[in-house]
Amino acid sequence: MKKNQKTRKMNSCKKRVAVLERELQKQSLEIEIVLSFCKAVAFHDKKDLISYKMANCPLPDECEKFLMLFEKHRELG
Repeated sequence: MKKNQKTRKMNSCKKRVAVLERELQKQSLEIEIVLSFCKAVAFHDKKDLISYKMANCPLPDECEKFLMLFEKHRELG
């Protein structure tokens, strides 16, 4: 591969990484907004997020899924 081709390929990779980083930042902000809202709703009812979800869960499967996702989040740190 010629030097010019390598440079173009590297620039293309850098651009893709930059786009992915921006998308990740956007998703992280959206998650923070939603989580902040959920915590505010739970706090309004004087409960923590898990207690609120468990008390207001319409379906048992949904409660189980929520707990599984929460546990996975904890494992990831």
